[in-house]
Amino acid sequence: MEPPLPSATTNGQNKGQSLMIIFSKGDFLHKD
Repeated sequence: MEPPLPSATTNGQNKGQSLMIIFSKGDFLHKD
């Protein structure tokens, strides 16, 4: 199943990357 608009996929990827970055930073703080 492909999304109707490529921009929708791009927005989803950007949000996913932002969440990954936030979780990565949180992990970093917890590890320290």
